[in-house]
Amino acid sequence: MEAGKPVAPICHGAWVLVEIDAVRGRRMTSTGAISTDLKNAGADWVDEEFVRDGNLLTSRNPDDLPAFNEGIVSGPAVGALRYRTAASDLRPSGGRSRRPAWAR
Repeated sequence: MEAGKPVAPICHGAWVLVEIDAVRGRRMTSTGAISTDLKNAGADWVDEEFVRDGNLLTSRNPDDLPAFNEGIVSGPAVGALRYRTAASDLRPSGGRSRRPAWAR
């Protein structure tokens, strides 16, 4: 959270953020079962499929995965999630790309 990298909990995953006092003043969602805990920890909890608050990307449950996935790949956090290629990574190394397999 402190590094500003995307953090994307769904369902009960936001409980971890309560433990590190990282929800105070943040707009977010989660499963309704922990909404009171998040509110008590200072979150602005809303009942929506997907909520973006800066680097915090939250969703309620697996039923909301289509909205969650779309939100992650279409917003400002996408730059932090994409593999960034440096000019040195574009040079061939024995005819093979130096990028990891997941980024090809």
